[in-house]
Amino acid sequence: MYLIIGSGRAALHFSSYLRFLNVQFLQWNRKQNSLEDLKNSLSRTSKALILISDSQIQSFSEEFLSSFQGEKIHFSGALEIPGLKSVHPLMSFGPKPYELADYEKIYFAVSPETDFKKLFPELKNHSFKLQLRDKALYHAWAAFSGNLAALLWKESLPNWKQLGVPPEAIEFFLKKTLESSIQDPLLAPTGAIVRNDEMSLQKHLSVLPSKARELYQKFIEVQGNKI
Repeated sequence: MYLIIGSGRAALHFSSYLRFLNVQFLQWNRKQNSLEDLKNSLSRTSKALILISDSQIQSFSEEFLSSFQGEKIHFSGALEIPGLKSVHPLMSFGPKPYELADYEKIYFAVSPETDFKKLFPELKNHSFKLQLRDKALYHAWAAFSGNLAALLWKESLPNWKQLGVPPEAIEFFLKKTLESSIQDPLLAPTGAIVRNDEMSLQKHLSVLPSKARELYQKFIEVQGNKI
């Protein structure tokens, strides 16, 4: 029996995954449950999954799970805490649950001594070993690559709509851009930045709002161009 501790997106998605598999689990979070509820839940489970903010994991474990004899597992990609097992799903979790097939394709990063199949025998997911010295860098790249595109599209979408571009056109553009990046990341970048088309780049910088203009300038610099 699993106990999912937390109410964020990781808790939402992992509970949804277990429901798909008809795996029994309990849930607890500070907003909806009492400490007495937590004690009762811990007495009924053998695996506590601590799916809360990184900054709270260690203190929560020390305060409320010190006497728990089962497995204590957190999902942070950056932390390694004595007495707790660490598994990190390499996935971006949106506000709504995914399909079962999507959950089953998620890879989990685990410490070298961790046996993922033993911790989660019901799951078909693959895992890969991650050295402790590499965790911070791994998590930084996950945050960088996973959120950068989303942040850019968050900034871009309202402007696309103001220009009257159909949502279907934007969605198809994004989809093919991502597909190209997966198929050949070295050749996927295209357009004025790649060509170092100074005239076009200057025009782009002259019309973009300040925040987007600063980001665009950085991309030009990363590509090695100077204008």
